[in-house]
Amino acid sequence: MQSQSQDVLATFRKEAPPIIRRPDLKKTGFPYSPGFMANLASIGQGPPFFRVGRLVCYDRDALADWLATRIKVEAPRVPRQTGAAA
Repeated sequence: MQSQSQDVLATFRKEAPPIIRRPDLKKTGFPYSPGFMANLASIGQGPPFFRVGRLVCYDRDALADWLATRIKVEAPRVPRQTGAAA
């Protein structure tokens, strides 16, 4: 699973433009909506951004670095045994 997330990030870094406007995040395959990113920015928890006039933009590499910190690889879940032991 770790290599799959690294592949996604590598593809994002390769294919996304160097500067991404917030409204264009979904077009790049970014997993979070522009509205969610705006909410994170309002509470200071999102990735670094800059403004061009009124338009919020992100640096592709900073966005990928931030996304990498949010990826959590979990072990597969083992189903619980139910019922009484014989």
